[in-house]
Amino acid sequence: MKVIVGSTNPVKVRAVRSVFARAFRDRDIKVEGIDVDLGLPDQPLGDDETRRCAVARAAHVLATTDADVGVGLEGGVAFEKRGEAEGDGEGEVSEREAHLIGWCAIATRDGTLSVAHGASMPLPPAVGREIAAGRELGPVMDELTGVHNSKQKLGAIGYFTCGLLPREKSWEYTITCALVKLLRPEHYAGEGRRGGGAAARPHAP
Repeated sequence: MKVIVGSTNPVKVRAVRSVFARAFRDRDIKVEGIDVDLGLPDQPLGDDETRRCAVARAAHVLATTDADVGVGLEGGVAFEKRGEAEGDGEGEVSEREAHLIGWCAIATRDGTLSVAHGASMPLPPAVGREIAAGRELGPVMDELTGVHNSKQKLGAIGYFTCGLLPREKSWEYTITCALVKLLRPEHYAGEGRRGGGAAARPHAP
């Protein structure tokens, strides 16, 4: 099974390789990453935009390569309107709390599209203000941590959890959740899946 990730970030590629190797232990799995230039935002904002970017990456992989499976991984930042959420009576936004989010989209040649979001965590107010001002999270975290290209290492989630949840492990969780339609295809047959395809059948307990 040839799996191509719509990113060359080694953290994302390793996460996909790890999950697929464990899920399909009886298959010959080849995983690689490619650059994707679709004019996507450098810093997706909100769940809708971040999800769309992940789906676009997966679809682009299938449209431009010979992959059996295309994987799109997109990290984003969502802002919670705390004033409205806490019911201040006036509907005004007193403060917007930034949350780190991530989405994974997995697309196959038989028409299956499986999408899931992963872990979410609050970002510090100073980081949220930088993102709200139009900056990308990666460079902001580089400045905060003093680590060059931190998104290819622990990442924001790894840094703020003191290494308890490195970025690669966080992506593995998200990828695993998005893989369910390939792991248990019989339960999703009503969504228009046309047969087993290249990804069936995984090693399942």
